[in-house]
Amino acid sequence: MCILFSRKVLSTLVVLGALSAFAIKNLNAVADIYSRSRSFSGVAGRAVYAKRPSTPLARSLAHYTMGIIYDNELKTDKAAKEFEKVILLDPDVSYVHTRLAADYFILKDTKKALEELKIAKALDPEDAKPSFITALIYTSQNKFEKAGAEYQEVMRLAPDSIWALSSLADIYVLQEKMADAADIYEKLIEKDSGSDLLYFNLGVIYSRMGKTDKGIEALSRAIKLNPEYLEAYISLGVIYEVRKDFDNAGLNLKKALEMAPDDPRVHFYLGAYYENINDNVSAAKHFRDAIRLDPYYADAYNYLGYMFAEDGVELDEALELTKRAVALEPESGAFLDSLGWVLFKKGMTDEALMHIEKALRAMPDDPTIREHLGDIYFKQGLREKAREEWSKSLEFDPEQEKVREKLKGR
Repeated sequence: MCILFSRKVLSTLVVLGALSAFAIKNLNAVADIYSRSRSFSGVAGRAVYAKRPSTPLARSLAHYTMGIIYDNELKTDKAAKEFEKVILLDPDVSYVHTRLAADYFILKDTKKALEELKIAKALDPEDAKPSFITALIYTSQNKFEKAGAEYQEVMRLAPDSIWALSSLADIYVLQEKMADAADIYEKLIEKDSGSDLLYFNLGVIYSRMGKTDKGIEALSRAIKLNPEYLEAYISLGVIYEVRKDFDNAGLNLKKALEMAPDDPRVHFYLGAYYENINDNVSAAKHFRDAIRLDPYYADAYNYLGYMFAEDGVELDEALELTKRAVALEPESGAFLDSLGWVLFKKGMTDEALMHIEKALRAMPDDPTIREHLGDIYFKQGLREKAREEWSKSLEFDPEQEKVREKLKGR
């Protein structure tokens, strides 16, 4: 997903700071939603279980207690078995079905989880937790419309649920409904104006909307609340870079480097910054540092390889770099285009065409891919097809003077 930035900078800023619900809640919400249960003592619970209670109610309570203990010990499979035993003894307790569903979700059995949640909703239509967990499941399946409907139901049942509101905002981000997401984050900030994370997320969303002034304002507020907020410095640097305010871009990214000299993301964005100010030697150094610190950093391989191709230097290395990026993310249209462009620069036109045509299928509205395809057609002597692709490139990005010159001169 590309934000506002150069097509080569593919790492979305959302990944830097964590959209509150999607990045954090998917990992912790299922456990934390039952935080009141954490007061159970493992020793005391096992003592209750060891007494082998004789009545169905007592046996049910013993299994339920053991399920909670196993959940707190992160022994999810054992917890699920205990809750299954509770349901055999007493199938009409809604919150046991909900807990079992949460464990099934953690165990990646979403079909069973959804079945249990359906039962829980029928048993207690006023409990918001089943809808919340259902929304998490739908989000994990990329069923964002269904997830959004469940979060709306949570807010109907529990109007003060900050988690549901922020989760709905995150769903809107995943659906590229940035204005709706921004509206929700503004409401969240009204409830909690001291949250650096809320301001950070709002700043990223505004940057995605092209409202860089508001993005800078929100990110600056996040830094004021938390002067050590690394991701906010990086994000500010990138936004200033988009605005071609390279002085402020450099200040923020260099501050991030002081704070985290071994963070590969910092080196990646510094590499992009230096490339934009035409210091490709420094850019290459930082891209290499990013790769050294994270050998699976596909964007860094791609950017460095593409930069070499654009400069017509180190083409053998550029080929290896872009091949590595594609190996890490085979379906990335931008990476396939970079590989094709390196091959074109090496004179391997037929191979280049194959990769760039595949890139175009993945990203049909990308002006750079269209331009590259036109260049290949022109090299093959297919002038009309070349002009057609260059014209389409201008439709998607009318500011490309280089492409206009190609159309005039050829």
